[in-house]
Amino acid sequence: MECLEAINTAFARIRRDPAARFCGFDNQGHCRIAPETQRSVADLWQQILASHQAPEAGAPGRNSASAA
Repeated sequence: MECLEAINTAFARIRRDPAARFCGFDNQGHCRIAPETQRSVADLWQQILASHQAPEAGAPGRNSASAA
């Protein structure tokens, strides 16, 4: 919970809005993240994965070996 509170603090500072929250906690300590935040995180994750996909066979890219 302390790590998530640190994220909330950083988020509020970056947004320059003391009320801004990345997540909240219920009475049992469960982390609650707003659905729009969940979608934003999922979209970003998909973009990151897509940018790291291996290039097609024969196409130049980071993963292709260079000829000596």
